[in-house]
Amino acid sequence: MEDKKLTEKESLELITQMIDNTRDKVKKNAGMPFIIWGYSTILVALVVWYVVTTTGNYWFQLLWFMIPVFGYPLNFLLYKKERKQITTFIDRMIGKVWLVFGIGVVMCSVMAFIVNNIPILFLVLLLMSMAVMLSGFVIRFNPAIGFGLFGILASFVFLFIKGTDQIIIFAALFFIMMVIPGHILNYLTKKEASCSKN
Repeated sequence: MEDKKLTEKESLELITQMIDNTRDKVKKNAGMPFIIWGYSTILVALVVWYVVTTTGNYWFQLLWFMIPVFGYPLNFLLYKKERKQITTFIDRMIGKVWLVFGIGVVMCSVMAFIVNNIPILFLVLLLMSMAVMLSGFVIRFNPAIGFGLFGILASFVFLFIKGTDQIIIFAALFFIMMVIPGHILNYLTKKEASCSKN
């Protein structure tokens, strides 16, 4: 079989097509982590709010560390099949973005238990909103960019609101910033998939 030499134009078209295919693959898989981690965070936030407000015992704030207990198994089960597929540069890049911001959130959360007066809900919402926005830029998904920016701006509310009721606001903002773009992304990718079959 003879190798065909590509012209410069054909090479650029091939590279562009490969990048678009990779971006489409990442976009197809990007909605569920937003939904899984968003709902896990909201569920734990509501449990923490309820237990702390009914008992008055602030040690129940340690329940925040239950988020990974829900999130990681669900994420693992969801992507069990896809681990066998080829991992692209964009897959790895998005994974690293979330890893870096996730480590930042864990470190801030641990420090919040050691040092009082750290506005932890502000920091968590700010960092996670930045990760959502960066993911949106990588996969060229404007709703994630917009909702991520909204989360960044809204996070500053926690510098002025005190008390346990801020947990309810945190849960609502997390729903807007993370869950809504996840559902939009899933809806659009399903719609694109059904249109491409027809």
